[in-house]
Amino acid sequence: MVHGGVPKAVLAKAWTLNHGVHRIGRYRVFRDHKMVTVTEAADSPEELRDRYDFDAVVFPVGDEHLKAFKHAARGVKAFGPAHMNPGGVGTLTASLSSFRGAFTLNVQQSHFKTRRPEDSSRSKRLDRSLATRYGGWRQRALREMINVMGKHGQTLRIPARLLVSRAKGEPPKKTQFAHDVEGVCADMRLKTRKYANGNLVIYPKPK
Repeated sequence: MVHGGVPKAVLAKAWTLNHGVHRIGRYRVFRDHKMVTVTEAADSPEELRDRYDFDAVVFPVGDEHLKAFKHAARGVKAFGPAHMNPGGVGTLTASLSSFRGAFTLNVQQSHFKTRRPEDSSRSKRLDRSLATRYGGWRQRALREMINVMGKHGQTLRIPARLLVSRAKGEPPKKTQFAHDVEGVCADMRLKTRKYANGNLVIYPKPK
């Protein structure tokens, strides 16, 4: 599973490739002009489900900004996705659940915190301009996760806690990730279903 860490050789190879989808060993890589999204390749529905966990990890293209993300990873929770893939921008992780055999997206974590005006120059937070530049990482990761799962007819469930913010003393409101999910699903023309408990299920395109 990618969560254990993307090999440096895979990332270095991905940087040299043309834009689009590629296979590097057991990894599926999507590269565009700004980011590289890495998942594990799955050649069958059984192979996908046998993994239990499925990750999509996003990295910058080239090593120009890699050092900044490695530094920022030291400012987030230890032993999480940022610890497993230092230099990455963010990670989505879905786990096989008992909900009709679907995968449930249970982790969507940036590998950094954004620097505030009051922070010192030695802060472990990421400069705001870089955070803005790579702000689309969740959409890229989600799109690749859906592409792999959809290829094998697999649904993806997103729990309400990732879609709705319930801050104490404030009315519930959509998270930024909820807007990202809506945009990706609309762009990919995917069928979704919202349940009464707020969970969202994304269905693969019919073959």
